[in-house]
Amino acid sequence: MKEIVDYLHQIEEEMVDLLEQLVCYESPSTRPDLTEKIGRYLSNIFIDMTGGKVEKLFSDCYSTHLKAVWGEGDKQLLIITHMDTVWPEGTLEVMPFSITDGKAYGPGTFDMKAGIVQALFAIKL
Repeated sequence: MKEIVDYLHQIEEEMVDLLEQLVCYESPSTRPDLTEKIGRYLSNIFIDMTGGKVEKLFSDCYSTHLKAVWGEGDKQLLIITHMDTVWPEGTLEVMPFSITDGKAYGPGTFDMKAGIVQALFAIKL
């Protein structure tokens, strides 16, 4: 357990940097084109961090969904997240990414972009 805690302290800055990058990709639910942009970015990050593969799952009604696969074997782990936010485009102008008293703020920070960061680094670990 100590090794995991030590590792998390080592990568904390890297995790916060990725969180800031994701928050700066505005991705309102009403703008599939913007959600598509963060999807492309996340696909590249996932491949770089894990060596896994990403497949696009197309939807007639919504933005493209992503299926990211890492590893092989009979036992599988399913992690589900979303990339869109309830915040409209332009929110970053009035609510930019920031850290105050050790807490991160910005559109989509808590739900769900921090969860994406945690999932990626858990897979990497």
